[in-house]
Amino acid sequence: MKTWVNNFEETGSTVKKTGGGVKTVCTPQNIDAVRASFEQSPRRLAVHHSKKLGLSESSVRHTKTTAQF
Repeated sequence: MKTWVNNFEETGSTVKKTGGGVKTVCTPQNIDAVRASFEQSPRRLAVHHSKKLGLSESSVRHTKTTAQF
């Protein structure tokens, strides 16, 4: 019951809120960092680049695909 009240106060609806994933952000800084990382080590796997840059692997892959380098 408390969840319904909280949801209604926050959203105006009693429908259960869904999770939703973390959105990837292709900021110019991230694009530059990913580009530099791949230029330095082009054969390295995306998972290694992601750990080095502190980004998720999917963000690195998405940024690389979107920036087309």
